[in-house]
Amino acid sequence: MQPDPVLIIEAAYAARRSGDHDALRRLHHEDVVFTFNADPDKIGSGQRIVGLDQILAHIERVETHWDVLEYVAEPILGSGMVYSRFIRVKMYHPETRRVLEGNKRHVITVIDGRIAAFEETLDRNLVQALQRFQRPDESSAA
Repeated sequence: MQPDPVLIIEAAYAARRSGDHDALRRLHHEDVVFTFNADPDKIGSGQRIVGLDQILAHIERVETHWDVLEYVAEPILGSGMVYSRFIRVKMYHPETRRVLEGNKRHVITVIDGRIAAFEETLDRNLVQALQRFQRPDESSAA
C-alpha cells in the first residue's frame, strides 16, 4: 500500500522549509519536473527545470533576493495522483524596498509514493507586481 499522497506533499513542504535536502531526496523522484508559470493564461508553457538539484539551486537563487513576509497555505486538495494548493504570499525585496503580494497555485503529481512533478502558477496580481518590479518606477525617476 502506498503512503497517503497528502502526507508526502506535506512532508516535502516541511522538508523544504527546514532545508532538509535528504528528506527532499526521499520524497521526490530523481528526475522530478518543476514548471514555473508566470502567465496564468498559458498553463504548462512556463520555464521547466528537471532534477531536484537543479530545482533547489533555482529556489536558492530566488530566495537570495527575497524575504518572505507572509505565506498562508490553503489545505491540499485532490485525489489519485494530482493535488493542488493555493498560497497567498507577500514578499519583500530589500535592495529596492518593494513588496510583492499575490497568490500562487501549486499542482503536485505523486507517482509511486514520490513527487514526480510540481507546477507553480502565479495569479494576475502577482504577475503584475513582478512586471512593475522589473520596470523602472516612473514616480522615482523624477
